[in-house]
Amino acid sequence: MNKMRNMLHSITLAFALCVSSFSQIHHDNTDTESFGSSLEETDQAPITNYSVHETLQQQKPESRFEMLGYFSKKLENAYTQLPHAELPSLHLYKKAMASIQATQPLLKDNSTSFRSVSAFDICSVLTEAALIQIKSETYLYNAQSLNQITDSLQLALYNVQSTINGLERSYISVLEEKLDYTQQTLNEEREAARKMMEEAQSRFSELQSEIISVSEDARGTIISMSDILFDVGKASLTADLQTSLARIAGILLIYRDVNVIIEGHTDNVGSNDFNMRLSEQRAQNVMNFLSEQGIAAERLSATGYGFHRPVADNSTNQGRAKNRRVDLVIQDTRL
Repeated sequence: MNKMRNMLHSITLAFALCVSSFSQIHHDNTDTESFGSSLEETDQAPITNYSVHETLQQQKPESRFEMLGYFSKKLENAYTQLPHAELPSLHLYKKAMASIQATQPLLKDNSTSFRSVSAFDICSVLTEAALIQIKSETYLYNAQSLNQITDSLQLALYNVQSTINGLERSYISVLEEKLDYTQQTLNEEREAARKMMEEAQSRFSELQSEIISVSEDARGTIISMSDILFDVGKASLTADLQTSLARIAGILLIYRDVNVIIEGHTDNVGSNDFNMRLSEQRAQNVMNFLSEQGIAAERLSATGYGFHRPVADNSTNQGRAKNRRVDLVIQDTRL
């Protein structure tokens, strides 16, 4: 921008000096009195440069002397409207104002003399050049201001983005630490649950007998009780069954993180409605007994399946005996 400013200043100043030099050369080689007398043929010699005046006002001034006043006013208005007091020194403005002040007495004494006319022409050119320089300086200043604002905004944006990136990295780091801790804690809890379940299974295995079987599948530990622990065709609990259930309840009271699903099953002898009702009643009675032993109700659930989930062939006595059962499905809630 400084290079552009210097180039513009050089061009306008060179233009003004050319006009000045031309006027001086012409003055040295022309008879001043003869030229002056030719101008005196009219009230006012013609004004040869109206460009500045046209920018001031779309009306031809009456005299060159008045024109200088317009020049001066236009320059002062343009200078006072500069955007900032720290703009570089405007040499052409100073030259134009000085030229106007020096020319005013000449035009006042004799507005048609060659010297006055030449001085007026120089004032006109210098005024044009000064106005162009003021306008260019204003544009350059505004451009610099916009560049500074752009740089400030880019810096602010960079700082904001850096802050966001830093916060994201910190947040991600915290989340990773929490995730690692949570995963470690979960693994520890699962390991503890696995060991506890193994202990519970060992305790339940001690209940293994001819009428109670203990096994494992994908659902958990299965304690299956034969229907001989019930009265034939009834859902009431026998004394032997109550004893076995009390032992199971004791184990459940120790291992509080396991839930129990009680499932009633029958063979296919009899109607579907009878077998469904019998299996539901037996499962419900077992659940009620465990609840009476202190097992929380939310850890227990009961349902009857009738003869719809056999584990053996219902066409044989041995198969039907295996199908008549109540299963306790033991599940650890942490696994």
